[in-house]
Amino acid sequence: MEVLEEKVAAGETDRQIFEYFQQRFGDGIVLDPPFEGKTLVVWLTPIVGLIAGGLLISTRRRRPEQTSAEVS
Repeated sequence: MEVLEEKVAAGETDRQIFEYFQQRFGDGIVLDPPFEGKTLVVWLTPIVGLIAGGLLISTRRRRPEQTSAEVS
């Protein structure tokens, strides 16, 4: 928080402070990162996970239920 306080005290605008942190820590720090380069992983991982999970569930075969005679 020290850096932020210093930048505010120095009279920097919100945009200047935002750009400083984005340049220093990368696009991953942004709540809405751009859809390019390394941040594609951030955007595509949930989509790929949902598709893979849906395929896994849809292709899974159900086992026939056991009757009480088979259990005994």
